[in-house]
Amino acid sequence: MNEWTDSVLGDVLPLKYGKNLPETKRISGDVPVYSSAGHIGFHDSAVVSEPSIIVGRKGSVGTVYYEQRACFPIDTAFYTVGSDDINLRFGYYALLNANLSQHSQDSAVPGLNRDTYSSIPLSLPSAKEQDAIAEVLAALDDKIVANIKLATTADELVRAEFDLMSSMCDEQITVGELVTNNRHSANPELLATCVPYVGLEHIPRRFMWLQTHGDSSEVSSNKSHFEAGDVLFGKLRPYFHKIVSAPIAGICSTDVLVLRPKTTELAGFILAAISHDNVVRAVTAASQGTRMPRTGWNDLSAISIPWPGHQAAESFSSKVAVIREHVISILAENQDLMATRDALLPQLMSGTRRVKAIGDPTD
Repeated sequence: MNEWTDSVLGDVLPLKYGKNLPETKRISGDVPVYSSAGHIGFHDSAVVSEPSIIVGRKGSVGTVYYEQRACFPIDTAFYTVGSDDINLRFGYYALLNANLSQHSQDSAVPGLNRDTYSSIPLSLPSAKEQDAIAEVLAALDDKIVANIKLATTADELVRAEFDLMSSMCDEQITVGELVTNNRHSANPELLATCVPYVGLEHIPRRFMWLQTHGDSSEVSSNKSHFEAGDVLFGKLRPYFHKIVSAPIAGICSTDVLVLRPKTTELAGFILAAISHDNVVRAVTAASQGTRMPRTGWNDLSAISIPWPGHQAAESFSSKVAVIREHVISILAENQDLMATRDALLPQLMSGTRRVKAIGDPTD
């Protein structure tokens, strides 16, 4: 069996400041900076044009992204391109396994200290085994990303088809004529364990498919009950555009409106209509409050949307239903893939489970 070499993170994955990169640009304070893995901040951004690992140092302390090309905020993140001693993709998984957030400074604004990071121990297998471990874990992640891209394409397709249909509509119908606002209250303490729970934090922005959720053991106050096929509409700061189709039954935050189609045959049409940008703009304009604007059922139910007639709406709905079921399937597959990856990660990084590297002798 190959021996692992003891090292520290600072020797093999040294952190660097974005301000030292030759390419930087100013991003407007109200425009988020993204990596392909998610939103990581605002303000001045640096651009890394080679495979890199981005590490959150303030705010999102310890978050880790692996990117081929990254745009990231100078003031809230480090980056590293690794060293000759490590496969960079393996290094990314090593940092995930290191749980960097537990090493954040205990202060009013938690942060990742570079000296503390640099002294964290790390064991390294041979270069060939690093490659093999990275290949196994990356295969799972790449499949997850491919599934998300399919779901994104599905979202874009539904929106485009709805826009096309809307351009030919002469009639209007109100949201309240199509859905009811379900207000069935649920006490988590009286529910069976592990009932799916959806909070605003689980609902993505401008993406109509729910990718993740918590469970009822995480909450204690009363929530709202929802059924599969309901539309969940985030009413706090509605401009965040948090509107999804519920793939399963469960409970959700009371900051979420539960919209139930009056006719199940129109569920797909209703999802596309209510998640449209025009509806979000109208709800935002009518919302109450300045710092924390909030919409309500009365405002939402009164909004008008294009109406193609019952037959055309039902035909459109049937197409969306097929797309929705496929998306639900691939996103459920993602949950299994992530569970497999998360189970393998600590085992592969500790050497308790080995991956046979090409060219290495059999253990």
